Amino acid sequence: VFASARVAGGALDFDASLREVGERRVAIAARGEARWPAGGDTARLLRAETTRVEIEGRGLDVAIAAPLLPRTLRAPGGELDVDLAIAGGGTAPDVSGRVVLRDGGIDVPLARRRYAPIEGAFSLADGVVHVERLAIGLPKDRDGEGPERRGLATIEGDVALDGLVPSSLDLRADLDGFRLSSAPILTTDVRGRLAVHGPLDALAIEGDVRLEDASVRLPDEDDRALREIQVIAASSQDTAASEFAETRARDGAYARSRVDVRIRVPRNTWVRGRGAEVDLQGDVRLAKRPHDALRAVGEARVVRGSLDFQRKRFDLRRGVVTFDGGDDPGDPVIDFEGVHRVRDVNVVIEIAGRLSDPPQLVQLGGEPPMSRDEALAYLVFGRPIDELAQAERGQVQSAALSVAASLAAGEFGRLIADAGIVDTLDIEIGEDGSAQALRVGKYVGDRTFVRYGQTFGDQSEQELQIEYRFTRHLSVESQMSTTGEAGADLILRAEY
Repeated sequence: VFASARVAGGALDFDASLREVGERRVAIAARGEARWPAGGDTARLLRAETTRVEIEGRGLDVAIAAPLLPRTLRAPGGELDVDLAIAGGGTAPDVSGRVVLRDGGIDVPLARRRYAPIEGAFSLADGVVHVERLAIGLPKDRDGEGPERRGLATIEGDVALDGLVPSSLDLRADLDGFRLSSAPILTTDVRGRLAVHGPLDALAIEGDVRLEDASVRLPDEDDRALREIQVIAASSQDTAASEFAETRARDGAYARSRVDVRIRVPRNTWVRGRGAEVDLQGDVRLAKRPHDALRAVGEARVVRGSLDFQRKRFDLRRGVVTFDGGDDPGDPVIDFEGVHRVRDVNVVIEIAGRLSDPPQLVQLGGEPPMSRDEALAYLVFGRPIDELAQAERGQVQSAALSVAASLAAGEFGRLIADAGIVDTLDIEIGEDGSAQALRVGKYVGDRTFVRYGQTFGDQSEQELQIEYRFTRHLSVESQMSTTGEAGADLILRAEY
C-alpha cells in the first residue's frame, strides 16, 4: 500500500495505490485533487465541485459485488479493468472513462445454470453509459471446454444516468441460439432480436424471436408439488395473488410499460408430461399496453403427438393450443382429438379446456359412430360390447361410471375451491363409481396446512394431518388416525 498527500494554497493533492501479487495480480491507483470550500469546511472537501479523482484498476475481482446482487443472481465471477475519472462531488459527479469485464460468469438459480463466459466493454461520458459490447456465452459453432451448451447473447446500446442512477435505456440484444430455461419446466434456445428503450418507468420492449429445440415438461398429476400448485391456483388466495399481479401491471412500477414481442414456435417444439407427448408449431405475440396486463395472443397447432387415456395410447390427429389474450398469458385453451385403433374401428376422444383446470374429457366415441360404453368395451377388452360375457359387460359399466364420476368429482372440487370453503378437495372413486375416500385441506396462515380425511367401506377411518413449513425446503408434518396410528416427519425438499 502506498499513499501520499500534499496540502498547499488551500488545495489537496493525493496519490494512493494498492497491489496484491499472487495467483491474481490486482492493482488499484487513485490520484486526485481538491480545494477547500469557502470557510475551510473539511467535511465538504471531497464533495466540492473542484474535487477530481482518477481511478485505475487492473484485475479487480467481480466477486466483491456479490452482496449487492439480487437473490436471483449468485456467484459472480470475472475480472475488471477500470480507468475512471470522477469530477465534482455530491450526488451527481461527472464520471468518465472505461470499464472492461473479462472471463465473467453468473449463476441463475431459476434457470439452474451458470452463464459463462461473459465479456463486456463499457465507456462513460456526459451522463451516459455506452455499452460497447456485452457478450454472454459462446457462438454455437465455436469449440470450447466444459459442458455448457453453445449459445450467444450480444447486447449493445446506451444507459442514461441521473447522477449515478439509471434513468432510461436504449439497448438492443441479438440472440444466437441463446439458452433460456426455467428448470425443470422449460428449456429452449432463442434466436432473434430484442430492443428495450425508454425511461425506466415506461419501458418499451419490442422484438421478434424464434424458439429452437424447445422442450416443455408438465409434472405428473400425482406429483405432490404440482398438487400444491393446483391447490393454490384454485383457491381464493391465488385469485387475490393474480389480481395483485394484474394490478401491479396496470398500476404499479410497470404500469406504463409497453410490450410487443413476436414468438415463433417452429416444429420440434415438444410438450411432454401427464401422459402427453406433443410436437407444436405456431405463432404467438406477447403484448402489453400502458396500464394493462401482459397478454398472449395466437395459437400453436399439433404437428404430431400422442396422449394416454385408460392406459391406451391415442395418436393426435387434431390439436390446437389457443392463447386468447386472457389475464394469464401462460394459461391457454387446448382442444385435442386423439384416435386409438382397435381391430377395424377407431376409438376417438376429445380433450378440451384451459391448461390450468386441467382440461377435461368432453367426448368419447368412435368411428363408425358408437356409444361411450361401446368405445370403452374396445378399450378395455379389444372387442365390441355384444361379444362380451355378462361379467365383462359389468366391468365396462363400472369403467363408464368411473369416468363419469371422476369428471363430476373434478368439477365439484373446482367449484368448492373457487368458493374459498377449502383449498383442496380430493375424492377417490372406486370401480363401481362410488366414493372410497374424501379428503379436504385448508391453509391456516401462510405456513400451516391442515388436512382431514375420511375413508369409507368395511375398514373406514378418519385421519388428521398438519404440516408446518419453516422454509421453502424444510417442514415438519404430523398425522394421526382413529385406528391409533400416529407419527411425525421432518421433511427436506431438494431440487435436482
